[in-house]
Amino acid sequence: MAMYAWAELLKLWELERLSTEQVVGQLLQQGQQQNSTLAAVQRQQDGLEQLLAALAARVSALEARR
Repeated sequence: MAMYAWAELLKLWELERLSTEQVVGQLLQQGQQQNSTLAAVQRQQDGLEQLLAALAARVSALEARR
């Protein structure tokens, strides 16, 4: 089954076009996708924080040479 967008999932549920099992499955898939997205964003943030720290150290070293 394809994953529905949140608004579409709500609409189908309200119209009783999805069973409880289908909705639970959809919610589990969406939760899994959000968890994966969050993990990717956290990895990006960690990388950016490391880069920022390296740049700050480089700026400090350059300023110390003046």
